[in-house]
Amino acid sequence: WRFGKRCGVCRVISWRLLGCVIALGDGMAADSEIEDASVRDVFTQHGLRCTRQRVALYQALQGNHSHPTAEELYKQVQLGAGSMSRATVYNTLNLFVEKALLRELHLSPDSVVFDPNMDRHHHLIDEDSGRIFDVPWGDVGVCNVSRIAGYEVSDYQVVMRGRKKK
Repeated sequence: WRFGKRCGVCRVISWRLLGCVIALGDGMAADSEIEDASVRDVFTQHGLRCTRQRVALYQALQGNHSHPTAEELYKQVQLGAGSMSRATVYNTLNLFVEKALLRELHLSPDSVVFDPNMDRHHHLIDEDSGRIFDVPWGDVGVCNVSRIAGYEVSDYQVVMRGRKKK
């Protein structure tokens, strides 16, 4: 793209600065830029209008395995997409959660992180680094969930904490 090209996703004038649409941070795959038609299709399937801000935030989340906070995402999209208010970031993240494009995780009392991996999985928190890792569903067995008195359990996840073995 050159300055002034009309974006095929959100139909607004967009531009690239030094060849980058989104600045890639830690945990981002280098090939995380999404095809316009792909984003448009995902948004259409989930009943979302395409806007520049939604596309930028969606792209920042794709391939991101770091389980970022809203503040981290806000800083990341500011680098790549230009001016976007905190309120827009928070509102868009809440909308993505509501539309099942994203999970909101409360893994510690003082922090909310977001996970674009919508497949069933568990989490491991490294107690030394604070990093959060996805653990495949089948790698952890939980017994007797169906026997919890008075409840029909619809979903569960295991959050483990640990340190690397030395």
